[in-house]
Amino acid sequence: MTPPAADPLAELRAVVARRLGLEVTEAQGDRLRLALAAAEAATGLPPGQVAAGLLHRHWGEPAWQAAISELTVQETCFMRHRPWLDRIAQVVRAQIAPRGERTLRVWSAACATGEEAWSLAMLGRQVVDDTGGGTVDVTATDLSTRALAAARKGCYGAWTMRDLLPVERARWFRPDGRRWQVGPDLRAMVRFAPFNLAQPEDPHAPFPRGPFDLIVCRNVLMYLTPAARTLAIRHLLAALAPGGILAVSPAEAVAAWYRPLTPLSFPEAILFQRDVAAPIPAAPPAAAVQPPVAPVAPGPVVSRPIAARPSASPPPDLQAIRALGDQGMLDAARLALAPLAAGDNLDANLLLAMICSEAGALDEGMAAARRAVYLAPGSAAAQFAQGLLQARRGATTRARRNLDGVLALLEGEADETMLCAVLDLDAGTIRQAARRLLNELAGDDRGAGMATDAA
Repeated sequence: MTPPAADPLAELRAVVARRLGLEVTEAQGDRLRLALAAAEAATGLPPGQVAAGLLHRHWGEPAWQAAISELTVQETCFMRHRPWLDRIAQVVRAQIAPRGERTLRVWSAACATGEEAWSLAMLGRQVVDDTGGGTVDVTATDLSTRALAAARKGCYGAWTMRDLLPVERARWFRPDGRRWQVGPDLRAMVRFAPFNLAQPEDPHAPFPRGPFDLIVCRNVLMYLTPAARTLAIRHLLAALAPGGILAVSPAEAVAAWYRPLTPLSFPEAILFQRDVAAPIPAAPPAAAVQPPVAPVAPGPVVSRPIAARPSASPPPDLQAIRALGDQGMLDAARLALAPLAAGDNLDANLLLAMICSEAGALDEGMAAARRAVYLAPGSAAAQFAQGLLQARRGATTRARRNLDGVLALLEGEADETMLCAVLDLDAGTIRQAARRLLNELAGDDRGAGMATDAA
């Protein structure tokens, strides 16, 4: 019997996870296909041999870099989320002032095309000036050598500089035609280097020399495999100076990930601080956490138990993502949820369905709601999410079917029974919302009928 042909995309996904630590989900299939095509063009290999070819190449070589350009998101701007950055500057200022430090050392651990690194240098200069003077030393690293080339060039258009204050632009940049060039004073504070968080012991791209007073690693860790994330975090923590601050995105602010650091919670940011005296556990060896590379072939469907309802206590990462949605950062919340919702995480799919409903991303929301119903067909929360999305899409018959099912599932259930903690949905809230939506759908049907009769 001839064995089934290997899937080039599955093989590439496995190699990407091993060498880059990136977890590429099924929902990101288009991005993976673009990466496969780019690597194929760079190597001259047929699709079925690309993964094996990459496995024996360093991630800094052109073939890998072509794939990395398709797999990573380089969208950024200067002073992105300024309240978040201002809070970081305030905390760092309070930490370094009593120490009388003369050099503020900062690491931008995923700097993309440089805007974050330059922004941190500007803020660092202000912090140092406010605390008696000194120097600012920013190390900026990224996986993409193409992005680093743009960062070193330091020439930017008006759109990426849209959040800069006029005084900041005048002080740190000089005009270059219709663009702006980083000035020498700002350039002197920043140096760029390639670095792979999933391979921190790579001799060809050495670990940045710390210790650092501030490490910013924003919107990176949530895209890593659990093993790669554990390795990256251990090394980030080890690079912090005593009293140093680690800043991550709200979606990554899971306190358990960064122990023994102390969480510092503010309305604008959740930061983590290394205690002056507390030791940091040694990072695990890189080889111990790299998942094996093996061709992935189609196999039999394995049945598994299906959860009856969402978890009563959502994991902290989902709470942080919900906080993004509550602050109106719906696109950021959707982006953070995508890798979590692609698997068997029922709470993540329910949260994604409701955020997409609010954002108007109805197709994406319906896909999440359907996954939730598949994972837990007996969940009133999942049935309600699907009914709500069906109603928003205009599929009233299907919406009523879901909502009638919700009421049937909740028959005899006490109102205070918590059904989905991440959404704060108890049985009474879902029951009331389902009845209200059914009444609205009935009113729409009557209105449509009267209009038809009048016509």
